[in-house]
Amino acid sequence: SVADSRLIYVTQEGTRQKDGTSWDNAFDSIQAAVDAAGTEAAVIFLLQGDYTLSAELSIGEGANLAFVGGCTGAGAEVGTEKSALIRDTSVASMRLVNITGATVSFSDMVVRGGRLNPASSYGHGVNSANSTLAFTRCAFDDNGVSAGQGNGHYGGGLAANGGSVKLVDCAFTKNVLNYNAGQIEQMGAGIWAKNVALEAAGCLFATNYIYVQHYGGMGGAIYANGGSVLITNCIFNGNYGSHGRTYGAQAPRGMYGGAIYLDAVPTTKIVDSSFDGNYVNNLRGGITEYSGGTIYIAGGKVTVERCKVLRGGWWNGSRTEGGVKYDSGAITLASGDVTVANTLIADGHAYAFEVSGGTLSIDRSTLVGNDMAAIL
Repeated sequence: SVADSRLIYVTQEGTRQKDGTSWDNAFDSIQAAVDAAGTEAAVIFLLQGDYTLSAELSIGEGANLAFVGGCTGAGAEVGTEKSALIRDTSVASMRLVNITGATVSFSDMVVRGGRLNPASSYGHGVNSANSTLAFTRCAFDDNGVSAGQGNGHYGGGLAANGGSVKLVDCAFTKNVLNYNAGQIEQMGAGIWAKNVALEAAGCLFATNYIYVQHYGGMGGAIYANGGSVLITNCIFNGNYGSHGRTYGAQAPRGMYGGAIYLDAVPTTKIVDSSFDGNYVNNLRGGITEYSGGTIYIAGGKVTVERCKVLRGGWWNGSRTEGGVKYDSGAITLASGDVTVANTLIADGHAYAFEVSGGTLSIDRSTLVGNDMAAIL
């Protein structure tokens, strides 16, 4: 609680003594505030406005921090402008926040412009290992890699390996894994989560995408492997995975899950949420497979209830522009046990469901206006 925590204050320029003890003596560095707190429970108040980072913000083992962004400078009052962490554009490749073995909450903050160009990069905006994270009214915008070459990029906005992540009223927009080459799929332009208890409530995922010219990708908005997933009252609009061309002598891989890719997640629940215009596609033809325009499921028990899966401006199924048609579904089930109840799947460009394995149960749902049959 705030009453039991050390209170630390930060502004962009700092004030007077710059020891973080008050707004009148605020630190001029967020990293200085984190270092001062150590493993002591602390609330770090950030004055509203932009914080340009030229080095990664590092939060280490045992930290117990609550970041309160958007402060007006009057006590703990929060205004209408958030506190934004932004990469210094003179630094070509830099993650914004790295968290290891910590308990951290963030409110009223923006993570924008994180970029990592090297191969095997995790969390261009925020990267977390074995941590307990909570984000409230936060935005992840324009993080990822825009034109690199190499193998494997994971989590343009946020990557988490182990622990838990809870998102409430957050937005993931325009996070991108745009890669020219490489022989490993790109995963999770918005979020990549491995063995994580992931919860999202009241969140927006819009125009997050993977674009590759070799191999493939999984999860335009979210890729999850293991752990658990609970999505409630969220909106997924215009997230996608796109393959630009065949590349070189090796056989390219496919694109899966325009909005969500679930990889052996034991339990997933998606309720009271809407999906509009999420897709996977092939711009040039000759690619092996495009599947799961909205959701791709590879194992686990999945419940989709009281949701809408709609075409919007694009298609929930796959499409091609190279003269070759690849069958797909708005929801693709490769394996696992899936229940869809009280859900509308409408106006997709291909099938409502593509089922190549597992068990699908449909209860009190409407499948209408899809270009092909209801189920493949």
